[in-house]
Amino acid sequence: EILNTKYIAGTVLPSENSLAKRFKAHRNTVRQAISILSEKGFIQKKNGIGSIVLHHLQNKNSISPSNHGSSPETYCIIVESHKNIYIANMIENAQRNMFSQNIFSFVIYQEAIENNCRFVSDVLQLHNIAGVFIIAENNEKVKLLAHLLKENGIAFTTSIRIPGFEENFCPLKGDGSSWIIDKQVEYLSSLGHKKIGFIAGAHHRLVIYKKRLESFIIALRKYAEIYDTESNSVVVDFSMLEWPQQVLSLYYEKKITAFVCFDDSDALQAINMFHLRNICIPGDLSIIGYGDFYKDSDISITTIPADFNFHSERNLAFMKTKAYGNFFDESLYIESKIIKEGTTCKKIN
Repeated sequence: EILNTKYIAGTVLPSENSLAKRFKAHRNTVRQAISILSEKGFIQKKNGIGSIVLHHLQNKNSISPSNHGSSPETYCIIVESHKNIYIANMIENAQRNMFSQNIFSFVIYQEAIENNCRFVSDVLQLHNIAGVFIIAENNEKVKLLAHLLKENGIAFTTSIRIPGFEENFCPLKGDGSSWIIDKQVEYLSSLGHKKIGFIAGAHHRLVIYKKRLESFIIALRKYAEIYDTESNSVVVDFSMLEWPQQVLSLYYEKKITAFVCFDDSDALQAINMFHLRNICIPGDLSIIGYGDFYKDSDISITTIPADFNFHSERNLAFMKTKAYGNFFDESLYIESKIIKEGTTCKKIN
């Protein structure tokens, strides 16, 4: 809208609250977008006044992105509104990454689809959206939206498999979660662990848990030569207060010396629960996680950091295969597999 001179030089942008309501976005997302606009020189923030549009960038040709039209591409991200730190960080990074390429994006929460799916589709068509990233649960409304988008000729990708739209499926983690579990188990095995447990939140869809558990069992056999896997995995509900005892009972029964905790944001809350409830983690019990969220933990967690740049670049490239017929080469997108050392993994003597 700045580029199209809806907001001319000297115009004060609406307040953060107004923009958040208009675009159905979290206020923190709007605040970050305004900060990026300021850094890029589109606006100037003044105390007591607000965000003022600058005059010398209105007609700057370099901000027009590609050969697909004179105005910048705009994408929509449809996402569940639950407070999942991993998804929130991924979307935040994706929007920043797209903005750096002069591509704009906005978020619609899944509740909007539940209320009026056809209206959402009509709005997207009206505003000439280049594509839609669907990062939401597979339900009847999402299926209906996929059908409407296809009818209206709007490109879209999905983070989950929707029957009839398998060609639009682009999982968030590339080749799935298997390589992450492989790396976690391989690292624990290198430290001498032969009794490795797997922990996953019971809130996950059963099909996802089964896939992760299957990957875990394969990794145990491949990297740790562990074949008796039935006694060392546990499904716990992180919202239940007794879950730490479930894990510790496996340790005290000498069934595990280490465990893989895959559930990223939930794992942070889970591991912090030990400290908050004054439960001492045994000194020789090793823990390895996944994600960047442990930096806020009272415990220095050994983890594999989430590579959000990888997710953003890969998913945008896949989207452009749907929007413009570009060739997508999966081999060009390789996620970082670095172990971030912490204090929660110890060698077995």
